[in-house]
Amino acid sequence: MEQYRYTISQDDQMESVSEAWSTFAEENSATDLGPARIVGRSLWDFITDAETRQLYEHLFARVREVQASVSVPFRCDAPAIRRFMRLTIAPAGSGSLELVVQVVAEEERQEVELLDVSIPRDSDLITMCSWCLRVLVAPDQWDEVEVAIERLRLFERRVLPGISHGVCPECFARVMSVGGGEAP
Repeated sequence: MEQYRYTISQDDQMESVSEAWSTFAEENSATDLGPARIVGRSLWDFITDAETRQLYEHLFARVREVQASVSVPFRCDAPAIRRFMRLTIAPAGSGSLELVVQVVAEEERQEVELLDVSIPRDSDLITMCSWCLRVLVAPDQWDEVEVAIERLRLFERRVLPGISHGVCPECFARVMSVGGGEAP
């Protein structure tokens, strides 16, 4: 399967992205994530929620401390495709890190408008896990996007809500345990 690589400096600035990264961004209507727009910027410009940032900071610190790679599963879906992926973070010298994203499996599905970034949104927000892409439908209940759409009756609305990101408890615990971290 295809791999997308990028490197970050010791102070978490984007240093480089692979050609495959650029192609993936372009094919997924994410032209704002092309090399000219991200190299030299802080990775934290692209990760806005505190929980996801905390997980990345934990993983980066662990790799830098033990000088060994860590690997975690995650999802990166498109409206008509489920993508099961793996992120491997490796030391790259002088505190820099190389991040390799590998597509493990893809499944076609009926298009899910909620995942289409071109669809207009209102100011209401739903929360989606940054790692597994499940949606928070009730306190302590996270469901796959198709189930969440039904449970939250999202298509009965005139305009879809925006999506904010967080991390479900299962993903938080799993990622924090990678490399010897402790889940709270």
